[in-house]
Amino acid sequence: MKVTRLPRDPGPAGWNRLLPEPEPVTPLNSKITADWLVIGAGFAGLAAAHRLVKQAKGNKIVVLDAVRVGDGPAGRNSGFM
Repeated sequence: MKVTRLPRDPGPAGWNRLLPEPEPVTPLNSKITADWLVIGAGFAGLAAAHRLVKQAKGNKIVVLDAVRVGDGPAGRNSGFM
């Protein structure tokens, strides 16, 4: 799958400027296998993944997002991700 359009990046959120430089993000360039795939790491995606961790013990759960986790609208709004 190839992402053809990413969300607009308005620059770092104000509270984000107070944090240390984040770890570099490595794009997924290989095939992976998982029991569960969650696409999107906003509130709904992370909540679903968290629930799966508790309910599907032993299963491999993968969360993918087009941008850095926490840089979307939910995380930028107030930093509660």
